[in-house]
Amino acid sequence: MPTHPHLLNSLVQRRTDRRSMIRAGLIAGAMAAVPGTFVARPAHAQSGDAAWSERTEHTVSGVFLQWWVENNRWAKIDQPVTEAVEDDGTWTQYFEFGVLETDDPDEGDVTLLDTGSILFELDPVAPPDEGIISRPLDLIADTWRYNGATTRFGEPISDPVIADDQVVQWYERGAVAIATGGVESMARVVPVGEALARVRDIDTDGVDQDGLDVLAPVFEGDGQFVFADQGFNPTGLYLPELGVDAFVEPIGIVGGVMQTPVEPMNVGWYQDHARPGDQNTIVMSGHVDWYTIGPAVFYTLPSAQPGMVFYVMAGDGAAATYECMDSYPLSAGASADNLLRGTAVDSLTLITCTGNFADGHYDQRQIVYAERI
Repeated sequence: MPTHPHLLNSLVQRRTDRRSMIRAGLIAGAMAAVPGTFVARPAHAQSGDAAWSERTEHTVSGVFLQWWVENNRWAKIDQPVTEAVEDDGTWTQYFEFGVLETDDPDEGDVTLLDTGSILFELDPVAPPDEGIISRPLDLIADTWRYNGATTRFGEPISDPVIADDQVVQWYERGAVAIATGGVESMARVVPVGEALARVRDIDTDGVDQDGLDVLAPVFEGDGQFVFADQGFNPTGLYLPELGVDAFVEPIGIVGGVMQTPVEPMNVGWYQDHARPGDQNTIVMSGHVDWYTIGPAVFYTLPSAQPGMVFYVMAGDGAAATYECMDSYPLSAGASADNLLRGTAVDSLTLITCTGNFADGHYDQRQIVYAERI
């Protein structure tokens, strides 16, 4: 399939345009406002029910809907880009980042295809010149980790390769790509499901909603607080196992610089990026210490561990509940692109300083990533 590299390039570019992704640094940069379009009636995962994607205008039903509700949190296949199609007794449905298959759309077992492997085999591509990819490979690795690592992508199936004007790292179930040409850019997860649908000439035209519920994540919380079933502007952050119970202070960008909270015991929320209930990443930052008081609000954040439960509080006492998935240090000079983009689930990213302190600055940032439950 000789147009495959060009197709990947156009798909990645279109998703970039659609999500208004722009670069931002951990200390300075800019963020695009991402509107919340997923605060809607959740679809229920019952065999025979159907739901409609507000963004892509396609329906999901039966076992495909049930699988999506139960597994999208880790698989991150995102929204459907086709209707379910049947070929010789096998039903297949294409999503932005993956493809599902079953022999019975009402009661059958569902298989998540190795879409990355399928696409990679369709077209031979050349290995890149090592001189142009040292920085892109770092960014690809960061993007791979932040977006689910092996759990989402499976194992790598090749060394990085050149596809059109990109360096692409292929995995069993996906791919991560970055533009070449010496221009520093951000790595992006390739919409391999959408790419395969177009390669196979599957109809991607949308359909009418016809009164169906909107396809949306189904969260339940853990019963500690009233479940927040609508989007909201956060007023508090509660991390019980880390001893954090803080007021949330809305902050933003001033002169291209990511601001930090005015009060050392407050958590800052980047209000122009995303809020709980949006299908995107909520980003919050806080000071690790303060010169007049010592330990500040996020002093214990570097001790965060996967499995810890966090609560983002609404003003009415309800909350969105998140489970910590990862915690790691990142160079203070690293790009924050991956922290500021959607991950196909409602997620929470917390940032504070860590590492060595010299000349008034820490040389690392502690990143804590959590997903809504």
